[in-house]
Amino acid sequence: MLYASALQEQLVITGQLEEALASRAVIEQAKGVLMAREQIDADTAFAWLREASMTSNRKLRSIAQDLVDRVASGV
Repeated sequence: MLYASALQEQLVITGQLEEALASRAVIEQAKGVLMAREQIDADTAFAWLREASMTSNRKLRSIAQDLVDRVASGV
């Protein structure tokens, strides 16, 4: 029983880490898009994403994913 509990906890942690890595990757991609399009530095690009997240009351990862998706679809 103890082993099963420890295994379940490890699976949860692994899932959380994978999600965090995926979030970081998409945020970095979105920063790159903004840097290229707007000729801004990485800190400014992140600030823009953060501001969009706060003003729209959406997660930063969601904002970043939308931007990356629009670029990928050619919009």
